[in-house]
Amino acid sequence: MQLFPRRALRLIFLLTLALNTSTAVPQTWELPALDRVINYQPKQPLQVFTADGVEIAQFGAERRQFVPIAQIPK
Repeated sequence: MQLFPRRALRLIFLLTLALNTSTAVPQTWELPALDRVINYQPKQPLQVFTADGVEIAQFGAERRQFVPIAQIPK
């Protein structure tokens, strides 16, 4: 009697695995090119400074600041 539940569980596992695999494969086609990910350059605002290094203005729709991964706290 114990063989039937094991076979049923195995069948359910395999069907679940097959369904998850079939839905995951088409999603990988929508990934961006690897070059775009490696050489990521976010839009940064134009900053205007005075001669002595004081910022007087920023221009741009997005105000992002680049922070290297090493400087992000865990």
